[in-house]
Amino acid sequence: MAKLLNIGLYCKNGWMENDDSVAHRLQDLSDAIDTAFDTIGPTVPVPVGAPALPLNIFVAPEYLFKKNDHRCKTGNQISSYTVDEKDQILAALGTLSASRPNFLLIGGSVFWYEALQKKHWWNKQPRDEVHNTVAVFHDGNLLLSYDKMNDCGELSPEIPAEAKKQTFVRGLQHGLFTCDGLQCGVETCLDHDKGELHAAGTNLDIHFVASNTVSVTASKVACGAGGLVIQANACPPRQAFGNNVYVHPFAWDSKHAVVNQGQVGFTRFVLP
Repeated sequence: MAKLLNIGLYCKNGWMENDDSVAHRLQDLSDAIDTAFDTIGPTVPVPVGAPALPLNIFVAPEYLFKKNDHRCKTGNQISSYTVDEKDQILAALGTLSASRPNFLLIGGSVFWYEALQKKHWWNKQPRDEVHNTVAVFHDGNLLLSYDKMNDCGELSPEIPAEAKKQTFVRGLQHGLFTCDGLQCGVETCLDHDKGELHAAGTNLDIHFVASNTVSVTASKVACGAGGLVIQANACPPRQAFGNNVYVHPFAWDSKHAVVNQGQVGFTRFVLP
């Protein structure tokens, strides 16, 4: 059965954001969601004959919740959030996903670390474990917590407190989930370059990519014919070229029009 998708996108680069506070980052995301659906959305016509009861979707990029890179390097401070901050972020994302009807929220990735304590005085202090996690929520329910499976220099060598005391922990499962009757999957940046979703199957209805400076590759798309690739790819401030929607079979001329305001975008699409 055909389904109307209302799609909001955000391509803001989190590690270039000045304010690292969890409250600010969450408010920024909430404002972007409102801009997509309440400001841009009413200007985008609903396709003629579109079915009722749309699925509302919002996708933000990798590292939306990663601390300011320049400040962390200058002050030798780690760029990841604590476990408590991560839990606070995920709880808020769940609440946000319940703020609109039939709302699928992929709120960008959360860069966080788990501090490991030594058990005995003669043991060396283990390195803290760093994760890059994308949480997928629908109507307040957590559908998937996806950890990035490939390390693309997650820890900066310019931050000794980070590179010497932390280690990146890879994810172990493909980012597959079902939402509102649709077969979906999500990848984080380098995972797309490595074709993680494509390796898991090639008949998805929607292939999501939450990324930072990665291009969609035709041979790595995991959609079936007529499916969608929806990408939020972090951009420098004020640029909006990272809000991308492609109709499969993927090609550069299959790009679907997105209306942007700042780094927030919105479009509608009827999925066959």
